[in-house]
Amino acid sequence: MIKHTPTPWMVTGKQTIRAGAKFSAAIGKTNWRNGEANAAFIVRAVNSHAMLLEAMERAADMLPANAACGVLRAALAKVKES
Repeated sequence: MIKHTPTPWMVTGKQTIRAGAKFSAAIGKTNWRNGEANAAFIVRAVNSHAMLLEAMERAADMLPANAACGVLRAALAKVKES
């Protein structure tokens, strides 16, 4: 699996996504309509990914083997393959 730039990421200005030491590395910029909201959404998703993945894994371990657990495990597998 290719490693992504470490978190946290943040939005600077209105649409530039940055990471790294003192947020000096520009990751990308959203240049389309709703760019400010899209940049904030991308950063929120990236920064919460690891915590949400861990919560899903813990929930899957606590659920009985039923359809709901199967759906959760299938979602986990999809996230981990990307």
